Amino acid sequence: MNEPVNPENTLGLEINSIGSNLNRNLSKLMEDNHISLSVLHRNTGIAIPTIKRLQSDPTANPTITTLLPVANFFGITINQLIGSEPLPPGIIGYIEDKTHWLKVPLIEWNQTINWHEKEKQSQPNSVVLVDIDVGQNPFALKMEEDDSLSISKGSILIINTEIEPAHKDFAIVYKAEQHSSTLKQILIDEGKIYLKSMNAYFPPTLFDNSHRFLGVLIQIRKDIKI
Repeated sequence: MNEPVNPENTLGLEINSIGSNLNRNLSKLMEDNHISLSVLHRNTGIAIPTIKRLQSDPTANPTITTLLPVANFFGITINQLIGSEPLPPGIIGYIEDKTHWLKVPLIEWNQTINWHEKEKQSQPNSVVLVDIDVGQNPFALKMEEDDSLSISKGSILIINTEIEPAHKDFAIVYKAEQHSSTLKQILIDEGKIYLKSMNAYFPPTLFDNSHRFLGVLIQIRKDIKI
């Protein structure tokens, strides 16, 4: 006796014929393309708990409205996704859908100083669309200097303001009495924190009470069009 089919699922397939194949195919597609749960969520609008269930629950009985955005993202059909047809060989690549991407404000460097104070935030002229987790109060900056060996001028820096920098992270740092913030690499040695300039000619300085971390660099965008 066949198990009941979700009334919204008009594929006419048994639940068990969908579940395990879907689990395997979705996991393979995500692994082969290095797609995280959050990236798939941002590009499809499908909730992360639902994606987890599609990956691991053999009794999952998704509707077509759930399967279609996932299939479209990977450029395949629903039948290929659920295993009633074979996956095309060597699927590497995906189709980004920025409808569900987060909008991160692109601000000036001097605006970073008070960005943690909501009442002092001004309306940005531009935003950067991202498909990664950036926290609740992120911002983006444009790299203005051309003396960095690791980050080229014009790059867009995506900053998470909710995490603490770890050893070798890059962070936005403000020093008291200055009119703007700077990008530094964080070096931690025997419990002490040092700030390494992006210009290799300047030696690291010790982080002290006059400094404040404003956020951690989590992504660099070199090809974005603002």
